[in-house]
Amino acid sequence: MTNVCRRSVSPAPEHLLAKAVRSQEMSVAALQLSSIVDLQVMPRRLRIAPRPTTLVAIAALILIGSPPAVGQQADPDPANLSATVREFERLIDSQQRLIEVQGRRIDELQRQIDEMRTLVAAPRDSPPTLPARAPAETGSRPQWPDLPPDVVSAGDFPGSFKIPGSDAAVRVGGMVRVNWVTTFNPLLVSDRFITSDIPVDVADAPIGGRVDVIAIPSRFNLDFRTPTGVGYMRAFLEADFSGSGNTLSLRHAYGQWRRFLFGQTWSTFSDPEAVPDGIDFEGLNATVHFRQPQIRWTWAAADRVRVAMALENADTEITGATAANQRPDFVSRVRWEPGRGGHVQAAGVFRQLRGFSSNTPADIVGGQGWGVNASGSLPSPFWSQRDLVRFQVNRGAGIGHYIKDLNAEGGQDGVFDTTTNTIRVLPAFSGYASYDHWWNDQIHSALTAGLVNVTTLDVQPGSALYRTDRYSGNVIWSPIPRLELVMELLYGIRVNKDLHRENALQLQIGSTFRF
Repeated sequence: MTNVCRRSVSPAPEHLLAKAVRSQEMSVAALQLSSIVDLQVMPRRLRIAPRPTTLVAIAALILIGSPPAVGQQADPDPANLSATVREFERLIDSQQRLIEVQGRRIDELQRQIDEMRTLVAAPRDSPPTLPARAPAETGSRPQWPDLPPDVVSAGDFPGSFKIPGSDAAVRVGGMVRVNWVTTFNPLLVSDRFITSDIPVDVADAPIGGRVDVIAIPSRFNLDFRTPTGVGYMRAFLEADFSGSGNTLSLRHAYGQWRRFLFGQTWSTFSDPEAVPDGIDFEGLNATVHFRQPQIRWTWAAADRVRVAMALENADTEITGATAANQRPDFVSRVRWEPGRGGHVQAAGVFRQLRGFSSNTPADIVGGQGWGVNASGSLPSPFWSQRDLVRFQVNRGAGIGHYIKDLNAEGGQDGVFDTTTNTIRVLPAFSGYASYDHWWNDQIHSALTAGLVNVTTLDVQPGSALYRTDRYSGNVIWSPIPRLELVMELLYGIRVNKDLHRENALQLQIGSTFRF
């Protein structure tokens, strides 16, 4: 045999055989590792865990189909092959469980990343917002950042920033408002429209044709949130410039913890969200819309029902007597938010009327007062759901303190009867209705009519207030967010017990910038 023939059939050197075996083992290991790594780095939407049966089949094909090294023969023993396949199945099951655990962890991390991106992308100068409610009631309605929510939210809130060196967050807000007020008829005030201040048979009453420009409705507020270990707390402070000599006047000062509220804010007997849009600093004659100190508890009685109870400051106003109350006013309310948007509210108040005559301060007498009301803001049944119908009806005895015009008049809870040495409670009724129509995305108008009626007593003089009527219409234009330009025409009538009457007309033009 020639040397060439001998070289062609000579067995391969041992180092070449070992290299071939190692190459085959490394190929199998690389394939297994590549599968695992690819699954972990694959995008989440494409990451589909492979079925173990598929991987077993691939592994078997690798073992069976791989050519033996030079000079070696394939192992024909099925037992060895079966043991190898079972080992691959065990490894694949282990990897499958690992992939599933890692997949869930990646999903959780992705969710957290998405939430962080949303917070980072949120504008830091977003306007104050209320708790979410139906679109029909939200619209472009001026915000009420001073309305206490049912429960204090946790963490940061829109427009807030962290106070350095503390775990508290704070938001600064408010508005700048300027009103040009033109009064055409005699009125005892010149910077707002108070229907009960229309002079009837009053000597030396102010003449009409006056102009007053005011900025006292401007206000600012601070809203704080801080964790306590047993829930978040909220503190809210707000003041305007309606004090004597344009000094600061406290509007709101309250704290909230969970469902409890302590401090001064809107009375539980009021419904600020049912108040018509307008620019008059006094507001509607027939509404219950004022602030006083209180302790309130609010809870959710059902999915769309909220219930509140409060003890509020008893600021009794009695004609001919000085108040000397011993008990706070007890107020409760129920609020329902229907599925189509808006809300309806019913409230009640029970109060003590107690005082003494200035002539006999040691002789204290008293009586009982009560009141109920119903109010709401609902989508219009006539045009689009962006239009709103707002209303309120109040009825009771000894509730003059709670009704705007009677509060401005003073002494309308009751009258001290010097003949019988008793306090005689004054029955009262008030109500209003308003329609808010949107002409387009920037312009809307509110037409409003209000009525206040007092059942006068025989011990009162003929000049005692018997009735006031107030009518208003406006156009509100918001050319850019946060800015409103308003023109409002107001007309009112006052009627006394002797049925003498006078009327007044006023035009207000103003601007409001919210920050």
